[in-house]
Amino acid sequence: MIARFLTSVSLMGAVAVMPLSQAEADTGDFVAGAIVGIAGAAIVNDINRNNQRTRTTTVRRAAPSGIPRTERGAQTQTALNYFGYNAGPVDGQIGSGTRAAIERYQIAMGYPVNGRSFPDYQFENLMAAYYWAEGGGQSQTGLYGQQLLMAYKNQQQQQQPVVVVAPQPQPVVVPQPQTVPVVVAPQVVQPQVVQPQPAPETIIVAAPAEAPNALPNFLGTGEAVSLAGHCNTISLQTNTNGGFTNASSVTDPDFALSEQFCLARTYAVETGQDLAGAVTGVSASQIEANCGAFGSLLSSQIASLVTKDRDAVVADVANFVVQSGQQPASLAGTAKICLGVGYRTDDMTVALGSALILTAVGEGAYGELMGHHLSQGFGVGKSAERAKPWYDMGITAAEAGDAVFAPGQPERTEVIRAAMNGGSAPTTLPVLVPVADEGGTALPTFSVNQ
Repeated sequence: MIARFLTSVSLMGAVAVMPLSQAEADTGDFVAGAIVGIAGAAIVNDINRNNQRTRTTTVRRAAPSGIPRTERGAQTQTALNYFGYNAGPVDGQIGSGTRAAIERYQIAMGYPVNGRSFPDYQFENLMAAYYWAEGGGQSQTGLYGQQLLMAYKNQQQQQQPVVVVAPQPQPVVVPQPQTVPVVVAPQVVQPQVVQPQPAPETIIVAAPAEAPNALPNFLGTGEAVSLAGHCNTISLQTNTNGGFTNASSVTDPDFALSEQFCLARTYAVETGQDLAGAVTGVSASQIEANCGAFGSLLSSQIASLVTKDRDAVVADVANFVVQSGQQPASLAGTAKICLGVGYRTDDMTVALGSALILTAVGEGAYGELMGHHLSQGFGVGKSAERAKPWYDMGITAAEAGDAVFAPGQPERTEVIRAAMNGGSAPTTLPVLVPVADEGGTALPTFSVNQ
């Protein structure tokens, strides 16, 4: 008690010799209490210490997470948790817990283990397994968690078909059976069910290239096949094979070309998203909506891919660029953004129109894409003969140092060449006429921050 009294007296003495302004600024409540007496000063001092502790605690709780939420992150966490790889709460934030779960998934699937690198084919395989399980795989096998994922993996290795992307149903009209009562006196005859002949299946036929204002058929064959779904299947098979086909092991040319097509598609999507991220004043939905012009305004040039030779198509598109009234450099940047949009949204007309613009402004490496579309029949009619000159354009540009798809893999050109049974001599690209000062076609342009 005496020690506390002496401490209080000492504190009062310290306050007494401080300048008034500092004492009021730092310990106003304490000085007010000193008027009442030494005991009151000790009580106020205790209150001030408690207040200081409270303020310190409040500051420590204010740290933000700093991890952005993404839809892909939430999907990854949902699927990992479903299969027993605990990724924590589904908040879309890829933290240490989610990365550890990704690594456990990679170990189980035989992938390279790196929780900070989750390539598209690994993510797509995870989501394909999740959709398969939710769509009936779990009820069919009776398995759960990691055993269910292994059942999906084994099913893929055995080449059993698995529906990943819901197909678009063909518009088929099937009349309902009609019940016709037949009565014969004096016997009562049970109603007979008359089964009518089913209506023929409606098949969508591509419009002729000569038709005015005709839009090209998305797939040329009338079959509702998704390029995204096709690439998902290809990536699963590539993983089963232990990696991409190389030039010395091309035994299935179509599969080898599909691998390179899907690889180019992935790079185009990533490049487009990077460029779109630097666009100012336009939202992502507005970019996507405006990119539709690359498909609608270039529909005739897209349709002519199966009717005209390569140089004639490029000349037509180059003339279109001149008439658009836009500078080639600005138009090329916008076309790269829209190329990614087309592939990401599975809109083949937008992707093809964007790729044609890029070849017409002198970026010949994008000619590879027209070769893939014609070789595989996505967005246009299938024609290996028409595909070869476009492949030649892409290979020539890539070998000249203008590779834009997987630039770290120079052997891609040899794989494409081997799959196409060799390439022809390099072809000179057309020279563009200077852009007209006025006139115009309503193609979008996006300003990109450098």
